[in-house]
Amino acid sequence: MNTQDFDAVQDTTGASWHWDEASWNPDSTAIGDWRDVRLVYVLDRGNSKPAAERYKKIIFQSGDETKYEIQFSNLDGSEQGILYVPKSNLSSYAYFTFDDGGSVLNIEPAKQQWDMLFTRYRYIFYDEDPALPYLVTGVLINPEISVAVDSSMTFTEIDYQKVTSLIYSNNRDVIGWNWKHFDFSSQLYMVHQNVNYILRDMEGVYWKLHFIDFYNEAGEKGYPQFEFQRL
Repeated sequence: MNTQDFDAVQDTTGASWHWDEASWNPDSTAIGDWRDVRLVYVLDRGNSKPAAERYKKIIFQSGDETKYEIQFSNLDGSEQGILYVPKSNLSSYAYFTFDDGGSVLNIEPAKQQWDMLFTRYRYIFYDEDPALPYLVTGVLINPEISVAVDSSMTFTEIDYQKVTSLIYSNNRDVIGWNWKHFDFSSQLYMVHQNVNYILRDMEGVYWKLHFIDFYNEAGEKGYPQFEFQRL
């Protein structure tokens, strides 16, 4: 909302909705850089929430080397709270929930302890009109590592010498969801087994990986199978 007056925002009239990009790039978030203008933002928590709790308004009051200060409430001003979200050098992100009056969630492992997250996340299909936010099942990476994508070599052909010249990205969705596609004729998800991913971890070690299947032995979807090897 185009105002700095927290109490002035009482509904969604005039709201212009934006989504975070799946890449998680800091310059591509729905909120953006709040430090310059310090506006009030309205968050839509989705239609699974009760009507009175679906929309929250929030303002980022300040931030320093150790913490953020946020103020939030329902649109009618009820359940208002002020919370300090601490920063940590151990993990890449801090997580916050509006539930139960607002709290910080310690759900992310230390950054040195993980590489990939298999999860559902929202991807925006901008080629649709209007743009279509859609839940997909895929892989997000630890932002401290980087990944290259290659389909010119077979999994067997990939060796250490070849991967050092590839182009790497630390976009969270560089692996993403489209290592598979839905085949309408068979009504099944098919894996692109010719696509290989090369991960460069925080220690500079290279790993090659490709997906084999999206189904378990019982034929149930949502069970990614992949093989990987250290180079």
